[in-house]
Amino acid sequence: LAAHLVTRVVLMTGVWRLCDSLFPRVRSAPFFAMIAVIFEPRVWIGGHFLQGGHYEGAFLGMAVGVWTLALGARWIAGEGAWWRAAVSAGIGILVHLFIGLPVLAVLFVGGLLRPRPDREPLHLAGIALVIAIPALLPAVTGFFLASETPLSGRLVIAILEARHPHHHMPWTWEMREWGEFAAVLGTGAILLRQFRGQGTLPAVLLLWYCVTAALFWFCARNLILPVVVYFQAFRLLGLLLAIVACGAGAVCCQIVRTLPGPRGLLLAGIYVVSFRYPFTFTIITLLLLATIVKRPAAASNAPLLRHEIAPVAALGAFAVLFALQTSSVLRESVNSLRHEYWLGEVQSHNENRTAVAEWIRQNTSREDLFLVPASRGDFRVIEQRPIVADLKYVPYRNAELADWARRVLLLTGRLDPREADSPTAFQNAVLSWRDGSSARPVNLSTLEEIANRYGARWIVTDETSSSTSLSPAFRSGGWAVFASKPVTTP
Repeated sequence: LAAHLVTRVVLMTGVWRLCDSLFPRVRSAPFFAMIAVIFEPRVWIGGHFLQGGHYEGAFLGMAVGVWTLALGARWIAGEGAWWRAAVSAGIGILVHLFIGLPVLAVLFVGGLLRPRPDREPLHLAGIALVIAIPALLPAVTGFFLASETPLSGRLVIAILEARHPHHHMPWTWEMREWGEFAAVLGTGAILLRQFRGQGTLPAVLLLWYCVTAALFWFCARNLILPVVVYFQAFRLLGLLLAIVACGAGAVCCQIVRTLPGPRGLLLAGIYVVSFRYPFTFTIITLLLLATIVKRPAAASNAPLLRHEIAPVAALGAFAVLFALQTSSVLRESVNSLRHEYWLGEVQSHNENRTAVAEWIRQNTSREDLFLVPASRGDFRVIEQRPIVADLKYVPYRNAELADWARRVLLLTGRLDPREADSPTAFQNAVLSWRDGSSARPVNLSTLEEIANRYGARWIVTDETSSSTSLSPAFRSGGWAVFASKPVTTP
């Protein structure tokens, strides 16, 4: 919970600074921009509170990335020191490699495009990379040393395409995702053009998407430099959304000043809520820019007026309540404060699972390895025990990626334990997973084989598991705990 709150503070203050850098003449815009972020389902205050059952570091990477863009925008505009952006970029790489490195690349290119080029972009990149050495060295070792690359490029791409293609490969997107992506890009371009903000950095960020999409397409489809696929360019969409939120804040400021009173507040509220829905948001943005925001030069640089404080506070309170009401993940996490959350114990609101968790905590050792359904990545936090594998958390070294994929394929019934060490069977199972084959129920005897293979002491089944007539060590409803039978050698 503390990590979540710190992340949100970093994100909100970063959006404030970024908005102030992009729209310096619209002083009230940062207030509305932060409220808009609350409604964005990918980065908002209620989204991904405890992703997969515990704190997700990627969101701290996104928050630091917003700060880096804010400091970089001021530096590119000639109003800030390069070293601040360099330190922030280095910290961003340490927090999340695949978010921090692209942000540094965007800043570097943006610095080269300044009207008066100098050596500052090189200094910025150098300092950031030095700070990030602890994160870069393992990555370089994992990606490029021959001993760490037993997988072929085709299998690397197939595994990543099966697990989360939306992070890597836009050609796997559905029409809805393409539409949302286009809506966000278009809205960002419209807002930046209309308000004449510091447009260099957002323009370079848009260029990054175009170049990396083409590079991914070429490298993955032609098996050229498959390691490129590891770098998840489309995780940066959250940073672009932060920029669009800044534009939305500027529009809200114009609405309230153009239509003071309840009408302006109502229209601004509708507009901020629409930020949650890209298509609706784009349409409303076009209408507002065509009717209300006719003259960008008229944007006021006055601070937030006294009579505006109450409406903004009311809108912010409504945003927080909206997040609490619509995010079941957030509600469950907040409710879990009643269950000794500060002592590290998080309870599920499934009564059967709660009973299983309490039995496991009382009757097993913290060092015991558990075999659980692949979808139960939250087991590490709720039951507080290590597990063999889960679908959520993917390693990014080829050798570890192969081992993770093999474990998941076994747990989901796509790979027979008797063929687990067969390269041909493994490859066929990966390709079948990528092509959309469904997970199959795994019986208890097969789970015991998998548990023995990886040294798991206990097996846990849930409502999604196939039923068994064997007696468990503990059962509650559809949840059950079985002691794994170790293999006896003659």
